[in-house]
Amino acid sequence: MSKQMTTDVDNLPTAFYETTINTNIPAEAFDITEAQWQEFIDNPGERVWNPSTLEVDVYTPTLTLTETKDLKQTELKQDWIAEILLGFTCVVNSLKMDVAQLDINLLQSGYDFAVELSEITMNIRDYDNVVAQNVAIADVATMLTELKSHYRIQLDKKWDLQGQVDAATDIATVDAISW
Repeated sequence: MSKQMTTDVDNLPTAFYETTINTNIPAEAFDITEAQWQEFIDNPGERVWNPSTLEVDVYTPTLTLTETKDLKQTELKQDWIAEILLGFTCVVNSLKMDVAQLDINLLQSGYDFAVELSEITMNIRDYDNVVAQNVAIADVATMLTELKSHYRIQLDKKWDLQGQVDAATDIATVDAISW
């Protein structure tokens, strides 16, 4: 049995033919070995025909600058989320806290209510979901400042890196940008 294939302008396979089965094979089809055919079948979309060597090569798609920028923006958003999900250890009392905006807002609300009620301490649930009891209100205020500052620094970093991506004029510059 003999295998043949056709390719597109990028030398990616468009069709395979078995000469003993297919009767209407296009004139542009060419012979390939069973092993080459199997390489394409085992790795769909990941192999390309090399007409110079008559071999199967690994396919590495070439992205446009816009596509590269879009991928980098997505990567930076994911890196920022990962950074936020790591939590933050407050200097004032070494409590590791969630630092997502919702968590900071909840802590702020609890703090505001405690102050309004003239309480001098409050209980706090930390990053590991453990309750820290009787945390001084003054420490909670400092914690909130630290958490907001950390969040803001990370947000500024994300925005700065995204701005660098937007301003990049070539793929190498985009590729060099990292969290």
